[in-house]
Amino acid sequence: MYLLLSAAGLVLLGVLYCVYWVFALWAEVVTGPGALVTFLALLWLTISTIVQVLVFPGSFRFWRRSLESHFCREMTEQLFHRAKDMQTALEILLDRSSEKDKSDFLPKAMDSTSHFKRMLASITYSFRALETDGTLTKDQAGLLQKLTALQAALEEASILMSQSEGCSLWDWLETNEEETDWLNVVFEDFPTNAAASRALELCIELQNHLFQSCGPVPPLRRFKRWLYDTTLGSIDHMRVELLSRFNAEQVWVETEDGSQLDCVWFPSLSTTSAAPTMLLCNPNAGFYEFAYYQSEWLEYYLNSGINVFMWNYRGYGRTKGRPSIARLKKDGLAVVNYLKRERRVGRLGVHGESLGGCIATYIAAHSPVDFLFADRTFASLSQVAVHNFGRLAHYLLLATWNWGTDATFEYLSAGCYKVISSDPRDAMINDLASLKSGVAIRMLETQGLECVEGIQPAKVNLKVYSHILSTEESEKMLRSLMNIMKLVIFLTKGEGDRTPRGAITQLIAQGISELAETSHYQLIGRETDVMEDDHLSNTLSRVFALLEDLDAGGSSLTNIYGMKNPTLALKMWIIVLDIWGSFYPLDPSDLHNARSHANTKVSTAISELNQLYHENEFMTNPLLIQICKDVLVISQSLGRLLEHLEEKLPSPRSRLASMSLASTATGGATFKVIYDHAKAGWLVPLSCGHPGPLSPTERGMYEAHLRKAGFVEDVSNAESY
Repeated sequence: MYLLLSAAGLVLLGVLYCVYWVFALWAEVVTGPGALVTFLALLWLTISTIVQVLVFPGSFRFWRRSLESHFCREMTEQLFHRAKDMQTALEILLDRSSEKDKSDFLPKAMDSTSHFKRMLASITYSFRALETDGTLTKDQAGLLQKLTALQAALEEASILMSQSEGCSLWDWLETNEEETDWLNVVFEDFPTNAAASRALELCIELQNHLFQSCGPVPPLRRFKRWLYDTTLGSIDHMRVELLSRFNAEQVWVETEDGSQLDCVWFPSLSTTSAAPTMLLCNPNAGFYEFAYYQSEWLEYYLNSGINVFMWNYRGYGRTKGRPSIARLKKDGLAVVNYLKRERRVGRLGVHGESLGGCIATYIAAHSPVDFLFADRTFASLSQVAVHNFGRLAHYLLLATWNWGTDATFEYLSAGCYKVISSDPRDAMINDLASLKSGVAIRMLETQGLECVEGIQPAKVNLKVYSHILSTEESEKMLRSLMNIMKLVIFLTKGEGDRTPRGAITQLIAQGISELAETSHYQLIGRETDVMEDDHLSNTLSRVFALLEDLDAGGSSLTNIYGMKNPTLALKMWIIVLDIWGSFYPLDPSDLHNARSHANTKVSTAISELNQLYHENEFMTNPLLIQICKDVLVISQSLGRLLEHLEEKLPSPRSRLASMSLASTATGGATFKVIYDHAKAGWLVPLSCGHPGPLSPTERGMYEAHLRKAGFVEDVSNAESY
């Protein structure tokens, strides 16, 4: 490792040395100040190019080539294995296989050979269309020649079955039903079997051809293959396949500046002319050509009776131009105008994923749409830079391009039914930079934020602002929560990792000392094997289970421990709890009760925590004493939250019965916030990551919103392509 770092350091020094001498020589021509200006200009150009690549990777050829290479390898590998199955089938029919090959292959023979036939027919059809368009590559022409020859040989091979008429082997591949059918086949030209033998030879040649695209090769050959191999999976091939698979129509939409957007219209399975339409705005590296394989949404909407319209951003695929957020927003409006004017679309929804979310929110705010789904997106790119990479990245972003756009204003001003999805552990977009968090902050600023003293803050800064709880209360709650989580993690380690008098004991020593000074209980002494105490483990498990079950917008209270900035994460957790409530467990038909559900969950948690405190308040184990202290702090903090929640949404439960130990002292936040739920929209909490597919529960929540918005009647009994 040190050797590698040293080598990297030497390379960097060498590069800097060369750069120095290049600009030193350049200074001889344009003077020192001129060389400095040149250096700064080149540095700015380099940084701005890097930023452009990070934000819009799909607009660069190498990213598209990377996608094509990936699909080429995957698709050639699939076809290779199917061709291998076809080879085995031909060897069995020609009686050139072993008994073991027969016993292994015959149970799956029909599925394997019919699948190969469909793949061969589909690829041949796509390549014929590319040949007509004049976009068939040399690699594809070579593969087409082999596929055509193999199909011709299979069609030429005539077979005879006992007590049945003869047919071509090509037609027979999808009609055989029994394993015995394969053993009763006789070729019409028996015993020469010329056509079948030719098909076997071509099948082997096809595998050798495909192996060059998917098999292991030397590094130089692999790099060349990455750059140039277009055997399968090219963007043109994927487009033709997509249009054929869904009976879709490719169209060009003109923008206000005369540019042409490459778009595609997918008709749904619905037979009614009034079927709704969903406009999909791709993530930052998305092409519609690869949507079937990269996204669950295309098939989902089509199977739900919803038409789909997709488009490639400027610089993506065949759409010309250089992308920018401002241009893409305007292009989105042009697409909506096309759908309304040319397609006569009635009910129109817009679904934006990741980068597409800020485009979708802009469209919803500035055009007549009926439904908005902001799917795992951000409030602004500058916030993503701050929370993912730090302030330096934020300043570099602003210094190179105008990335200061904020999607929260468009989202809040959109008058349609709107839904946000968010995963608090999203690896691509930090939770604090998500649209969910941005909208929550903006709600505090714009939704009747009234101060008791009559002072209304113009802007909320989470670093100094604490919602409901005071800054001191928030810090105490976080400290206690972190203590609990550290103990939980320590106790769940393997037996070999446990050290009873090690790190964890030191972590809580100060807290125990403070408790001893303020408590009327006397510390008797520490037990020898505190970490092995079953009662301690059970108590801690119960505390953890309570905190794990308490969620705000689908994010458990225990999730805060793993956040990059737990202080801000706890503050945001409280705000989200106040605005959207708690979700788990909540039936999709009960989503409108999420906020009242939060009251119930917080009240239950307080009651259970208080019970745990009473059960352990006389214990002498130092760790149990610390746990009791932390439980008390968390209970008091939750009590303050419950007071606020019940003022906004009275609960049928008695607050006094469940808050016997909760603090009622003043000193918390003095703001009373009344939210307009139609303005905040609805939240669908996720746990699938940034690009992952939704779980059945998460999809059920989203379907409930589609029905609630009147966008669809029922998406649960849809047919399938």
